[in-house]
Amino acid sequence: MASEEEQQQEIEALGAIYGDHEFEIINGEYPNIEVKFVLSSVTQGASEADDDFELNLVISLPRDYPHVAPQIRFEDFEDYFSVNVIDGVMIKLREVANENLGMVMIFTIISALQEEIGVLIEHRKREKENIVEEKKKKEEEKEQARFVGTIVNLETFKKWKEGFDKERLAQKEKLIREREAALAGKLTGRQQFLKDATLNLSDAKIMEDVDIDESLFDDQDLEGLDMDDDLGDD
Repeated sequence: MASEEEQQQEIEALGAIYGDHEFEIINGEYPNIEVKFVLSSVTQGASEADDDFELNLVISLPRDYPHVAPQIRFEDFEDYFSVNVIDGVMIKLREVANENLGMVMIFTIISALQEEIGVLIEHRKREKENIVEEKKKKEEEKEQARFVGTIVNLETFKKWKEGFDKERLAQKEKLIREREAALAGKLTGRQQFLKDATLNLSDAKIMEDVDIDESLFDDQDLEGLDMDDDLGDD
């Protein structure tokens, strides 16, 4: 049977086996036939809430298939698995293909992939458990560090000392700024005295500017009072 006829018959059979949600013909024209399979982990026993994922496997048939192996690739797997994990699955699928050269083999390849999905489910479970354990370990180490404290050595002491000195300097500068702000616009008595020129006048100078009407005083009141001497004493 010619390769073209074998390929067309196999594609028709696959369409009858798998539903539309699992099987798609990307290109049905020989010699560029290409199909896509979408396999869900839920159908293989995974918990839909925790471990659900899909694998998109694209298979391209060369002109001489099935006498040569088909080309196989995964699409959009990065959200679920690392490249190393998928590469491991690809190696097994290629081994299956090489073991079945000369016979139509797509159904056999998909069956092998379905078996690998069980392994992938367990792999995802272990990864999640490891993530939980790692998170728990970090939280325990962080909690323990609160009680143990920081181990002091020359390097950690220098770092602490630098921070301590900076903090003290910042506090000192803050107090100075607050004091200057509190005194802003306020003058001491001495500052006011020096600023106001009228306060520099002596009592004598002030008295010189005052006219005294002696008629307002009795002779007895003025007796012994020498106005000039008193003013001169000042």
